[in-house]
This record gives sequence, structure tokens and C-alpha cells, in this order.
Amino acid sequence: LGDNQLGNKKEDFPWQSPATVAHSWGFHAQEEQWKSTSTLLHSLIGNASLNGNMMLNIGPRANGDVPYEIEQRLEALGDWLAVNGESIYGTQAFDLVKNQHDWGKITCKQNPDGSTRIFLHLYNWPLNKELPVSGIEAKPLKAYLLADPLQTALPFTTSGAMTLLELPEEQPDPLVSVVVLE
Repeated sequence: LGDNQLGNKKEDFPWQSPATVAHSWGFHAQEEQWKSTSTLLHSLIGNASLNGNMMLNIGPRANGDVPYEIEQRLEALGDWLAVNGESIYGTQAFDLVKNQHDWGKITCKQNPDGSTRIFLHLYNWPLNKELPVSGIEAKPLKAYLLADPLQTALPFTTSGAMTLLELPEEQPDPLVSVVVLE
């Protein structure tokens, strides 16, 4: 896609967005408009949820140093990916309408045994701790938070193509928490 242009529809072929952390493609000493970590993370997840990639450009100084603002965002993205990278790397779009859910985005991955893992990226943690997921016809075998190393099962109910998940009181990540449906 064009510079800083994010995906807006699912494509059935590889594509990517060349994006920047600020608004310039190289180092600019008076740069003051930095994209937030949340904005960059939402862009990455949004593209992955549409079968796309995001190539993030940084503008180092002439001596090769990376400005603090960029370093800070890259470290935060790396920390998030260290826990939740499975929901991005090697995933594809789940075939639902782009903005079907107001709580976030969905990616999925095929397991070697033919089953599917669906990753629900929660931009907005529900105040009532209930997450309605519509459009998935198969009943999940299990639901859990990706950040939970014990994969503690989350309670849920299903009715047709509607699944209602019960979430814990606290979200595991302040930026984007990920729920896995197996």
C-alpha cells in the first residue's frame, strides 16, 4: 500500500503497509508528532487481521542512534510481541466483516492437526467483563488468555453463532489483551 496507508479490506494475497513511527521517513530534529505505542500496535494488529504485514520505518540520527521516542515504542512493541506474538506471526484473517466487533480485531492460525486457534485482540476491555463474539459458528473447545502461561479456561456459553465469554476482573495487558479460542 502507499506510505502510512493501512489496510481497509481483507485481501487473499500478501500485502503490506510501509509505516513510520513519526510523520517523517528519516531523522528530523524537530519532530514532535510521534505515534503512540497503542496506535502502532493497533495498526499492526489491524493489518494482520486483514492478511497484511506492517513494515515499520525508523529514522535514526546521522550517527546511527535511535531517538528515545522511537526506542521506547519499539521496546514496548517488542515486550507485547514477546507475550502475544503468536497472535500475529504466521496468522491470517478470520473471514468476518472488518468492523463486526467494536472491542477489537481477530486473527487465526491453523494447527497442524487441522483445528484452528482464533485470537481475539481486545482494544476495549468490557466493563461488565462479558465479551460477546458473533459470527463464529463452531463451538470453541476452550477459551483462555494468551498471556496466561497456565491457559486457565475462561467460562463461556454459545448459542448458534454467538459466544459469550466471561473475562477476569483485570485485563492482562494495558494496551491490547488477547483471548484465544481453540
